Amino acid sequence: MSPMPDTSNVETKEFPPIKVGWYEVVLKDFEEKTGKSGYNYAKLTFEFAEGNRKAWENLSYHPDALFRVKAFKKVIGASDTDSDLSQFMGTRLMAFCKNEEYEGKNQIAITEFKPFGESIPKPMEPKDDDNLPF
Repeated sequence: MSPMPDTSNVETKEFPPIKVGWYEVVLKDFEEKTGKSGYNYAKLTFEFAEGNRKAWENLSYHPDALFRVKAFKKVIGASDTDSDLSQFMGTRLMAFCKNEEYEGKNQIAITEFKPFGESIPKPMEPKDDDNLPF
């Protein structure tokens, strides 16, 4: 095995924040882990269709959080009884993304998923009277 290269002259790279909104993403990978609570969860990896970015989302298998697993299964076309996520690798879907800080660094947070091709709500345009002081 070769040693790790010297990175003394390499600049740290940080990605700029994204614009909040809906993005086409592809489910690329998952890893099942056990959380501090003792319950398992799936750590999902998504790649953005454009922009060479990635995002991660955790789906907890805690009984109180299974509604999120059910909703995600529906979005990717899995049945309630499907348990093998690997068959859905490469699935395209829409994700509502925003920026959030975690351990002092900017990261992408996914707050909602929709099936690819489903109509996405357009952002509301401010009305002229939105600036009223009351």
